[in-house]
Formats: sequence, structure tokens, C-alpha cells
Amino acid sequence: MNKVLLLFLLIVSAEGFGGMPRAALGSKVGVSGQVVRKVGGKVLLRNLILPTLYSTMQPGDLPSNPSPPPPSDPPVPPPKKMDDRLYTLNKTIIDTVYDIICFVYKDKDYPRFFVLETVARVPYFAYLSVLHLRETFGDRSGGERMRTHYAEADNELHHLLIMESLGGNDSIIDRTIAQSMAFGYYWYVILVYFVSEQAAYHLSELIEDHAFNTYDGFLKKNEAKLKTLPVPDIARKYYEEDNPFLFDLFCTVPETDEETGQFSKRRPKLNSLYDVFVNVRNDEREHWKTLCNLVQYEDMKGPPGGVVGSKVIGTQLDEDLREKRKLEGGGLGDFKNPFE
Repeated sequence: MNKVLLLFLLIVSAEGFGGMPRAALGSKVGVSGQVVRKVGGKVLLRNLILPTLYSTMQPGDLPSNPSPPPPSDPPVPPPKKMDDRLYTLNKTIIDTVYDIICFVYKDKDYPRFFVLETVARVPYFAYLSVLHLRETFGDRSGGERMRTHYAEADNELHHLLIMESLGGNDSIIDRTIAQSMAFGYYWYVILVYFVSEQAAYHLSELIEDHAFNTYDGFLKKNEAKLKTLPVPDIARKYYEEDNPFLFDLFCTVPETDEETGQFSKRRPKLNSLYDVFVNVRNDEREHWKTLCNLVQYEDMKGPPGGVVGSKVIGTQLDEDLREKRKLEGGGLGDFKNPFE
């Protein structure tokens, strides 16, 4: 009987007397919200309903719990700088070769385009060669670039096939000149790419800039004539019939186009040779945008909310070039990056 009474008193004391705090009775509160007491060498556990933190506070005293602010876009990183001497060297090489080709083929548009396209596609093979070698030795970081560079090379190949279909490679002399230049340029780009990816990409950026201006001038000069000429079969197959996967892959910086919606998803309808050259010109602009971002940000898509601009913003040489193009009304200029 005494044991039963003692047990009853212990249980009641665990629940608290007259609102007295449990701590006053020597109870210990465990982390799980239970009262722990030892009775006769045994541990008794009783569930404990803990008071809330704000039980003694007035409603006005409760701390506010505002919703978290919406995530903000990451700041646009500054573009990488390029040494002016390196920029001058690249520009001198590309401008000199381009001027020689234009002088030799002054009145021969299609052979000139054939030579330019033969040379312009070489850097993408050079990039792939170096990236593939790095991958062989365990570097797996270049997979996305390899896919894009392959798509760019495929696009330039179809430009070349279009020029061949127009008679651009009929002369063995033209073929020899183009192939010799391409062979030497391939090894030069590989060497540069090993030393400086930025410099190698900048070489191609300059080439694509010249290509865009070349085709744009050709379209303006020959618009009426080109609209009377038929579409080559290879152009219709590539732009209208082939699987668009590779075509979309090299368009890394899409932009809104009033006529077609999404420029990089365009499915052009070719009504004449004029439409073919419009698409060839626009392809060169896509390559140029990708290369600009690789030169400045080491990323094909560029930063969110960034601006695609020629070379590295901030050098006096670049500012002079921009001012010159504003006066002449030529060049690619700046394109707004739609990722914002």
C-alpha cells in the first residue's frame, strides 16, 4: 500500500502541483519533450507538453516573418581584357589575308567566297583537335564546346558546298590556293589554341566579322539579280529538309526576330538565291556572337543580360574601331543578349 501511494505521489509531482514549474520539483526535461525522473533505481518518462515560445507575448509583440526577396540576377562579370599587341597581331594577320583574297578575286565573287569558306571552317577543326586531345588525357570539360564547334564546322561545310554548286571551285588554281591556305592556317590555329584560347577564338571572330560584311555588301549590291536566280539543291536540302539539330546547336545566343520569332529556331523558306545568301550571312553572325562570348567570358552563351560586342570592351583600339564603324555604317556592331 505504501509503495502504491508513493508511486501515485511521484506521478502527480511529474505533472506539476498547482501550476508550479516542473523545475521546482527537480524534474529534468529531455530533448524529446519528456520529463525524466528516477524512482527506486528506475527511470520514469512522462510526456511533457512544452509551452510555446510566444505564450506570454501579446500579438503585437510577435516578430514579423516577411517573405524572402526574389532572387536577383547574378551581376554581369566584366569582359576579359586582351593585350593590345596580341589584338593588333591578330587583326593584322586576318586583315592582310582578307585584303589579298579580295584583291585577287576582285571581280570573281563565287571563287572568292569558296576560298573564304575553305579557310573560315578550318579553325573549328583545329579547336576540335586540341579539345579531343585533352579529352583523351582525361579532361572532360570541353564536351559542350566540342559539340558546338562540330555544328559550326558542319554549317561552314554547307556554305562551302553552296559555293561549289555555284561554280566557285571550278578552277584548279582556286582550289590549290584555298587548300594551301587552309593547311597552313590549321596548324597555326592549333599552336595558338594551345597557348591562348582567347587569341585563337579572336582570330575566328575577326574572320566571321569579315564574312558577315562581305555577304552583306554582296546582297546590297546584287539584290535584284539574286532574286531572279534559283535556289541550289544543296541549300534547299540543308535549310529546309535536313534535321535541324546541328543547325540549332551552333546558335548559342538566340534573339527575337520579327518575322520568324526565334532567330535560332528559324526554318527559312528559300524562294531565290537571294534568300540563300541572306541565311549564309546570318549564319556568320551566329558564329560571330558565339566567338565574341568565348573571347570575353570563356562561355559560348555569355552572361545573363550581357551585350554581345566585338572583341574586348575597354581598349583604345576597340573604341577606335567602333567609332570608325559608326561613321561608315558598317560592321556587326553590338547585339543585345536576350538572356535577361
